[in-house]
Amino acid sequence: MPLPRHAPRRPGMPRRHGPARRGALGLALLLSLLAGPALAQERAFQPPADATIQRDSREARRLSAPGLRGPVGTAPRQASLDLAIREVAGRIWNPNTGRHDRVRLRGYVDAGLPRGARVLADRIVAPTIRVTPGDTVRMTLRNELPAEPDCPVGGGHDGPGCFNSTNMHSHGLWVSPTGNSDNVLLDLRPGSVFQYEYNIPADHPAGTFWYHPHRHGSTALQVASGMAGALVIEGSRKPGARADEPGDIDVLTRGMPEKLLLFGQIPYGCFRDGLVQTVADGADKGQFTCAEGETGLVQSFFQQLGFGTMPFPGWGGTGRFTTVNGEVQPVFTMTAGRVERWRLLHAGTAAQIGVSLRPVAPGRAVPPGGVPAAQAEAFVASACGAARLPLFEIQTDGLTRAAVRETAVDWLQSGYRSDLLVAAPEPGLYCLVDEPDPATTTTRTLQPQALLGIVRVLPAPQRVTLAPAALVRDALVRAAQARLTGPARDRVLAELQDRAGIRLASFTWHRPILASELTGRQTLEFQVNDLDPQPPGGPPPQPTAAYLVDNAAYDPAVVNRQLPLGGVEEWTLTANQFPHAFHIHVNPFQVVSATTADGKDAFAVDPLYAGMKDAWKDTLLVNQGYTVVIRTRYQRYIGEFVLHCHVLDHEDQGMMQNVVVTPPGVAARRVAAEAHRH
Repeated sequence: MPLPRHAPRRPGMPRRHGPARRGALGLALLLSLLAGPALAQERAFQPPADATIQRDSREARRLSAPGLRGPVGTAPRQASLDLAIREVAGRIWNPNTGRHDRVRLRGYVDAGLPRGARVLADRIVAPTIRVTPGDTVRMTLRNELPAEPDCPVGGGHDGPGCFNSTNMHSHGLWVSPTGNSDNVLLDLRPGSVFQYEYNIPADHPAGTFWYHPHRHGSTALQVASGMAGALVIEGSRKPGARADEPGDIDVLTRGMPEKLLLFGQIPYGCFRDGLVQTVADGADKGQFTCAEGETGLVQSFFQQLGFGTMPFPGWGGTGRFTTVNGEVQPVFTMTAGRVERWRLLHAGTAAQIGVSLRPVAPGRAVPPGGVPAAQAEAFVASACGAARLPLFEIQTDGLTRAAVRETAVDWLQSGYRSDLLVAAPEPGLYCLVDEPDPATTTTRTLQPQALLGIVRVLPAPQRVTLAPAALVRDALVRAAQARLTGPARDRVLAELQDRAGIRLASFTWHRPILASELTGRQTLEFQVNDLDPQPPGGPPPQPTAAYLVDNAAYDPAVVNRQLPLGGVEEWTLTANQFPHAFHIHVNPFQVVSATTADGKDAFAVDPLYAGMKDAWKDTLLVNQGYTVVIRTRYQRYIGEFVLHCHVLDHEDQGMMQNVVVTPPGVAARRVAAEAHRH
């Protein structure tokens, strides 16, 4: 029986309705019923639905060239999909009240589903796009949001606004930044229909990437509304006989249960007379509140997400909660001793997340239906043990590490992705915790610890005797023994069984950049300069700070940096006030060094930088007063794109620059780059 169009079967997946699948579902249901009560009241973890993708077919070819007549042939390695941006009605559980709040948010909807297909109710998370290296991905984007008559002609790129105008960014993909590829300089008004085309190179690394809007002025508010989805590159390439012929880490993780955790931070609120309603007094004063039956919206930049404005309370003071795939405090299920691959994606706009797994203390129960907000901090402190299950990071920002990194807390900034291998040796309940911000966080108010979810670990068929690190190493070794041959097999096994740690050199796609390769240098400073405070009792909140890069706010008419195709450069990054997440499009970078304000090695003393030395990333925290050095190659692609702070409200208020890569001897349009090159 073929799968329905809305659930395409990937190689190696069982058929969704086959006997094996039905049997597995039945067994899982039986075990979960044995493991604990109140399942009907729990919000079970659900992965985002996979986007409907037409592959290598007459239908795919028709979708790739709408309006053409005549014979239609096949197009090898072609993947076509159709996304609409609409106002989506849903609900979010609120631990403050113990009930679900109704919300109406801007969201991505799979427009490729056949008519009459059943869509899960109350899902506010975007579909996951799964493609492979070498694919030509054609994505039709339909902006079906309400018209905005007040949005000025030309887009109004001088600050936050035009919140229903949009475009698309394939964050982290190594593709062209121009034309109808990853072009974030486009302005797609309501009613627009536009087809993006991403030619993913055959040598693109397999990993976890994502997509989100990137129109300057509306980026933060749209992402805060939940407009973000995972974009997964799946690979099956095996390492070659030579050490310089890498393979995909998927070869070793194939067959492991996989969980995609898309973290959202949605500051929805209910409005009266144009103002967000807040709690008037008490311990929760200033938190957003909605009366029962009201519908929460995300529509005011300065009241709901404008860091640096008053009286915005910061994410921790909004009274809203980090969602996992659109749910607050979902319940996960694992099996003891079985290694899983978790793809973590921070799709929020600002507040960092520190992910840990803590065993629930013996005899402690989890309240049916979830932990109330008033009890959450005490519950984590008393019921979630101080011990943390080790997590094993294999990729950062979609790029495989040279070696597995073991950590107790996995820190994510806005835009970060982290692929982990997770194994629980003992059955029972575990807390998925957002750890309190470390003392090195240079924000005015530190975020407290919070409960992200509960993990129910079911008993294994046989008693597990190995520790998590041994379970992970054993799973990788067994996969290499079963799937690799010849010299590659011998080399990979030697790496995995290295006494110094689990090495993954045969699965890394970027060569380290040596000092001898450098052809130039760049400097960049993120700056927040305070403005005069607003008088009390004045108009709705406005900015109280200027957000700049190198003393200038974003100007769409200026190219700030002209970079040479084929160049290899070292960048020095600093920030004068607050932490900022540096993100540059197209080419990833290698993290070389990070020095604290008092001259210490941040890799050694700051948990937010632990394990980052020599890692390859596309987004990186620049803490206040720190000096961070990265290196990058400008390979293959020319054209204009941007760099910016990925604290997205900072970007929309001006913390962004235009960048262009050109062949040697080619002049860009108006350039203001000379101050940064030396």
